[in-house]
Amino acid sequence: MAEIAQTSHLLALPAELIFHILAYLEPLDLANVALTDQRLKAQSYDDQIWLPIINENLPERITSPQPLQTFRDLYIAHHSHWFLPKHKIWFSDSEPNGKLLIARYDPRRACIEAYTMTAMRGEHTLERWEKDLDVIIHSFNPVVALDLNQPTLRLSVDSMQTDDQPNAFPSDRGYAASTRYSKETLMETFAEAGLYGSFMLCRNLPAEAIGSSTSIWPPRRFPANARVRNDSQNGYKSAGHRPTTLAEVSQHNFRLRKWVEYTGRRSNPSIMSFTAQNGLTAALGLAGQYISGGMGFSSRSSLNAGMNVRMPEDITTYATLPEWCYTPTKKKPWRGIWCGDYSGHGCEFILILQPDKEDEAPLPENMEWLQNWF
Repeated sequence: MAEIAQTSHLLALPAELIFHILAYLEPLDLANVALTDQRLKAQSYDDQIWLPIINENLPERITSPQPLQTFRDLYIAHHSHWFLPKHKIWFSDSEPNGKLLIARYDPRRACIEAYTMTAMRGEHTLERWEKDLDVIIHSFNPVVALDLNQPTLRLSVDSMQTDDQPNAFPSDRGYAASTRYSKETLMETFAEAGLYGSFMLCRNLPAEAIGSSTSIWPPRRFPANARVRNDSQNGYKSAGHRPTTLAEVSQHNFRLRKWVEYTGRRSNPSIMSFTAQNGLTAALGLAGQYISGGMGFSSRSSLNAGMNVRMPEDITTYATLPEWCYTPTKKKPWRGIWCGDYSGHGCEFILILQPDKEDEAPLPENMEWLQNWF
């Protein structure tokens, strides 16, 4: 170590300059730096470095890592999930009308949650269109709110993941390599007995693999930075659906599984603590010669005894939208996510893109007469 200190130009710099350099690094780079030298390790652990890394993923900045001890611990706890509050808006492929979620970070409990956006019709009026009296305009004033009674998604710092058993709850993962990124995370989102849910990371589908008949989400008519398959014969267990490394994790898609289970003795998956000695936690210095005293990991093996009856599962794929496509501007004031009233089945959310001239799609067949009103 003394020889390294004598020959390293980096370590010869003042501490404040080293700190300034480290502030430009990505989390995995900071992890690698922490494994090289005790002095660099101490500086790379500084909360002044990790707080901005977390806040760049949050619409509302936080100032405390509580209930965890440090911002570095907080980042590690959710390191593969920060994209959820970063992109905020998520929409699903569930039939018949889909679902719109708003994701956020809850600093009180250090968890990431997503709630369903709802709308009630409210007051409404009817009037005839001045340009065509046969057309009736239905105006309404919807009440839009989040359904805070029950989260659709909740990821806590101590959320459990499936273990490595061949028939691990909640699904048998026989294809993709078993890593912390391919495993499902159990969620406590249902108050009713027998209802369960889990969260799955996705793997992007390469553009060259998308054909005219490929089932993908989001559909091609939506702007998207990435797309994934939304059809599978094996419960999305193959390597083409699930990431095995952090680099393969989609930042624009995820899946939720829900099911009904009746059991005399429920399977109990092992806990993947954020201090476990694998994955990013090992890279960040929580394992090896610089591990601090008292930091370990706990696990519980699966209990497969007892009668277990599971009903058919439901897997929903979610995607986000590029922020530009729902943000209005002076030249494109109609761009955004709107609420429409569809009488019989109530309110729906619709996306108005207002594309540039070169990106405009042709009107549907037999709708050319609308050009007179544009």
